[in-house]
Amino acid sequence: MQDEDRTKKDLQEELNESETRYRALFDALDAAVLLMRGPECIDCNPATLQLFGLESRDEIIGKTLLDFAPPRQPDGRDSAELVPGNRARALEKGTHIFEWQAFRKNGEPFFLEARFTPYRAGEEDFLQCLALDITERKRSQDFLCIQRDLSLSLNTTGDLKEALDSALQSVLAVTGIDACAVFLADEDGLLGLEAQRNLSPRFAEAVSRSGHNSSPCDGPAGNEALAAPARSFLSESVGEETMTHEGVLGMALIPLRHKNLLIGTVLVISKTVQEITKEAMARLELLAAQIGGAIGRIRAEGALSERERSFKTLLGNLPGMAYRCSNDPAWTMVYVSEGVAELTGYQPEDLIGSAKTAYGDLIHPDDRKQVWEAVQKAVGQKGKFTMNYRIRTAGGEERRVWEQGQGVFAPTGELLALEGFITDITEKQLLEEERVKTQKLEAIGTLAGGIAHDFNNLLQALFGYLSMAKVTIDRKDKCLSMLEQAEQALHMSVSLTKQLLTFSQGGKPVKSLLSLEPLLRNWVKFTLSGSRADHRIQCPADLWMVEADEGQIAQVIQNMVLNADQAMPEGGIVTIMARNIRIPDEDRAPALPEGNYVEIDIEDNGIGIPEQHRARIFDPYFTTRESGSGLGLATSYSIIRNHGGAIDVVSEVGKGSRFSIYLPSVLTANKTAAVPDKARSCAKAKILLMDDEKVIREIGGEMLLVDGHDVEFAENGQEAIEKFRAARASGSPFDIVILDLTIRGGMGGKETIRRLLAMDPGVRAIVSSGYSDDAIIADHRAYGFAACLTKPYELEKLRKVLCRLLT
Repeated sequence: MQDEDRTKKDLQEELNESETRYRALFDALDAAVLLMRGPECIDCNPATLQLFGLESRDEIIGKTLLDFAPPRQPDGRDSAELVPGNRARALEKGTHIFEWQAFRKNGEPFFLEARFTPYRAGEEDFLQCLALDITERKRSQDFLCIQRDLSLSLNTTGDLKEALDSALQSVLAVTGIDACAVFLADEDGLLGLEAQRNLSPRFAEAVSRSGHNSSPCDGPAGNEALAAPARSFLSESVGEETMTHEGVLGMALIPLRHKNLLIGTVLVISKTVQEITKEAMARLELLAAQIGGAIGRIRAEGALSERERSFKTLLGNLPGMAYRCSNDPAWTMVYVSEGVAELTGYQPEDLIGSAKTAYGDLIHPDDRKQVWEAVQKAVGQKGKFTMNYRIRTAGGEERRVWEQGQGVFAPTGELLALEGFITDITEKQLLEEERVKTQKLEAIGTLAGGIAHDFNNLLQALFGYLSMAKVTIDRKDKCLSMLEQAEQALHMSVSLTKQLLTFSQGGKPVKSLLSLEPLLRNWVKFTLSGSRADHRIQCPADLWMVEADEGQIAQVIQNMVLNADQAMPEGGIVTIMARNIRIPDEDRAPALPEGNYVEIDIEDNGIGIPEQHRARIFDPYFTTRESGSGLGLATSYSIIRNHGGAIDVVSEVGKGSRFSIYLPSVLTANKTAAVPDKARSCAKAKILLMDDEKVIREIGGEMLLVDGHDVEFAENGQEAIEKFRAARASGSPFDIVILDLTIRGGMGGKETIRRLLAMDPGVRAIVSSGYSDDAIIADHRAYGFAACLTKPYELEKLRKVLCRLLT
């Protein structure tokens, strides 16, 4: 029995010791722990007393969580209904965690996270509640939500008042204070009340009146004023009496900054606590940073909007349309100025987004490709594009417009859009066309007068020599000499017609091997006949020949010599020098491909060319002379360039000018260019001559018959084809066909040779034309012709061509 009593005693001691250790551990826990039987608390540790602000366990024993909770939780649910549900879930699942708002003994609200865990002792069920204070966590979460909502609100408004109202609402939510206000600096740096929440009318009026008397905030004084203690700020602004009447206890000033510039301050006031907590101040500073940034953005957008309004007003008054569009074939507009209505007949909203029509559809169909290619080329080079083209307005009117623009690129190089300006130049274009027509008519008149003068001189020589031939007909040698001189005058007439064709059409040169010395001597002498100027020509005996169009080169020489003569109104010397050179060995020669050239210098000792005019002397219609057409040098420049050469000029005012002509040479000296013997008649042939002029058919027939050829005639291509087909069918085909290139109202030589070649690929055809600058004459073989004859041609030239084809 004694042993049994001892055993019970030992067990009791162990139990007491275990309870002591449990109590010590229970009391030492940092987390609040409550033991509950049913809804009532039967025990708790000291951390629970600290959490609820209690002094002893007696204040919580026998009470429930409802005794320390508001009637409703923040989400609106009834607290009394939630407690049984939380207990039931814990008993059902084994553990249940939930959030709960409670009050401390002093009435301060706080949030806790409760963990209900059921356990059984003997025959009874209990709950252990582990409670953690999550007030700061909840505040941080709420603050993040407030920050997010404020950010969204500030970023979606452009109205300053609306932004400040949202900001003050967030300030109140974060701090739980009673009132707040925002002061902003004006242009002079003085503070003024912009918005407030929960200030009494009297206090708000006092603050509003005094704010403008605060220190400016654009310098150190402003910083000090805004950084001063809040009580000092309010005391100086509204006075202690007004503060006492308002019930102000705690207050604080938080600076507002934008890009490190102080732009205002936020005033917060509490009527319940004397000091704003550090945690609340930290959150207010974060909100102030958001508010300051938003104010700066709204002000900048306001200034930008004002500039945009001014810009739109300016653009609206310009005679044209400013735009921003996508780089697509439709030129989809993102922005167009008001001027689009006058330009196109469409309103801005009609073109933006191609709502009613795309700008690309307004461009004339024939111009769309060139517009697209011009823009793409400029965009590819990241440069500007300038162009003019035609558009059709909403009323169907065709207009000519001028456009200049460029691409807008991102820092990465990506093309974002196109921006530019388009204006109507229809009237200007018409005026320019009329001006050009007038200038051309004046130039043609000047040229026609010169040609008439030259022709009259040649006709005078022709009539004179023919008259002398009649008189000397019984003296054969003398008569023949007169006829040869008349023939030479006719050759010069042919050259004059070629000059006229070159001016009117500017065709490709018909090149042949050319000796320059006789050409220079003939045309220089002819051009200066009747002039006060004299001339000197210097040509080496071994001067190389050139492959050129004789008529066009003669025109250049005439233009240059005439220009030199006109530079010496009182007379002087025109010096013409020719020499062989090699490029790049010649230092003063212009940039030309490497090779052999003949240089022709035409120098005068006249008035010279002013420096400001030298860059334009080769421009069409540019002239400083009242009687000048402005075409001579431009035409000469074009001719020499088409020959693969160049023209250079050196001039000094008061001393004269030297024009240097460079022509690619053929390494054959002039002495090899002896006049060939007259072509002898060759083998007899059957020839078809097609020409729409009766006189040409008659004289052509006589020239062919004199050499014994069998000749048939056709007036047009259709007749020539029929006769060619009939001759082939009879077994007596034509050996040669001579086809006039241009037939009035009928098939010409180009189409005729195409059809003859289809019948007989071996046909030998000669193209004949009075248009010596026609591309077909210049490159006749490419069109199927074996040779060419430019009108007028003599019997010797005809014989030479026929003999070459018949041998």
